[in-house]
Amino acid sequence: MLVVGLGNPGEKYKLNRHNIGFLICDYILKNNSFSNLTKSSFEGELYKSNELFILKPQTYMNLSGKSVL
Repeated sequence: MLVVGLGNPGEKYKLNRHNIGFLICDYILKNNSFSNLTKSSFEGELYKSNELFILKPQTYMNLSGKSVL
């Protein structure tokens, strides 16, 4: 299963209401054990725990499909 938390990268948007997806992912990652699988070609931060993957695209929200792909 892949959970994708949507948001916009950068400090400017960190606590913006549109970044709730990033905040939820951060909460899950903080309270569980995940391996970081991030590569620059993913255009996002990718984490894995058992059969669960969490993705935080590092593109702006309207381009997040590039990272999900």
